[in-house]
Amino acid sequence: MPIISAGETLNLSRCFEIADLREGSLVTFYENASLRFGIIRHILPLDPPVFKVSNEKTPELFHDLLAEEIVAMTNDIDTGGSKYQASQDTESFIIKPGDYISDFYLAKIPKGMGLENSSLEKTSVFIRSSDKFCAAILPKQKLMNVDIEVVNNQTQEKISLEKNIIFDTSLKPNINCLDFALNNKETSGTLSLNEGNYQLRLLLNHQILTSVNFEVK
Repeated sequence: MPIISAGETLNLSRCFEIADLREGSLVTFYENASLRFGIIRHILPLDPPVFKVSNEKTPELFHDLLAEEIVAMTNDIDTGGSKYQASQDTESFIIKPGDYISDFYLAKIPKGMGLENSSLEKTSVFIRSSDKFCAAILPKQKLMNVDIEVVNNQTQEKISLEKNIIFDTSLKPNINCLDFALNNKETSGTLSLNEGNYQLRLLLNHQILTSVNFEVK
């Protein structure tokens, strides 16, 4: 018997707390532009918690969601008859960064210059008027769907730089550089940051692979 029968009426709530989300909760979330149903199979005890969600058609294919990515939920549907059979315990889904990368560091080159005619200088302090911001990663394996974000250490504001990046092992290291935006007027390929202290994070499935602190002057 299906968990949700044809013609069945569902009442889901958009107003919920993280504590309301538990294994077996039925949730909706967006995949690309489409609203999907799924069941929470595992909750990873991270900060913030990561919810591994799948449907009954492909129960072993997980979507890794944060609470804010869940549109609505209900615990009124009995999902105890699901065909999903856990083959791994929850802790096994928690990433060990050392399995994925061997090194990650920040560096700079002169503002307006390219890697082809400049040498990287490792640093944790950047001068907006004269430096170009660079990050280098040495992956141990091909990495898919990596997100990069900057966090303001004082306000904890998060700035998303890139999503769903692929890092290939053929490039050692993978290097990406950005000019600082002039007068904080961000344009394509620039980084708009005020003076202050920040943290650059690489995330895989919402889990932090690595992070590094830096200062902008």
